[in-house]
Amino acid sequence: MDNAVDGLSVITSNGQADSVSGALYRKDLLASMSKPIVTDPELSSLIDDLYRDGAKIGSGSTADAVRYEMRTGEMVGGRSHSQKAQDYIRALQRWGNENDGNPNVSSIDKDYARKVIEDMKNALKGD
Repeated sequence: MDNAVDGLSVITSNGQADSVSGALYRKDLLASMSKPIVTDPELSSLIDDLYRDGAKIGSGSTADAVRYEMRTGEMVGGRSHSQKAQDYIRALQRWGNENDGNPNVSSIDKDYARKVIEDMKNALKGD
């Protein structure tokens, strides 16, 4: 195996950590992430709003729509998705804050929420 992901670093075949490559690799992984399956009903509703089944752009995520719009200057589905991404970043952060320390919400759900937030932030920055 040439590379192994270790946090935000990539450990190369010669054993050296490369954090720049690791960060880029992480962004690529997030950008190609399919719709997460979560168990919390409120989070599931938010995620459902952010992904479109059968979409023609990327995975159908709002983040992919933002990336496409920024790259081409064309709207997806006749509307801009940047404001939607900003609104849902806040909604997911609020959900995370409200459920911080809640033992009834799985750590996997919380992790997926963080990843979706990070992907949308990357998309809004043009990454």
